[in-house]
Amino acid sequence: MLPECRDDTRKAVIEHGADMGIAFDGDFDRCFLFDEKGQFIEGYYIVGLLAEAFLEKHPGRRLSTTRA
Repeated sequence: MLPECRDDTRKAVIEHGADMGIAFDGDFDRCFLFDEKGQFIEGYYIVGLLAEAFLEKHPGRRLSTTRA
C-alpha cells in the first residue's frame, strides 16, 4: 500500500480506538494491516507471523514461496 493511501485507515483506527485496521485494494485481492496505533504493518511481518503460526500447528512441516 502506498504511503499516501494509508492516512484514512490510520485515522479511523485511532478515532475509533480499534485494536487493528484492515484496508483492501480496489479489487479486494489484497489486504493491508494496521496496528492499534494506526501504524502500517509491512507485509513481510505478516508473512512471518503466519509462518510461525503454521509451524506451531504443524511442527516439522516445510514452507515455500513462489513469485509470479
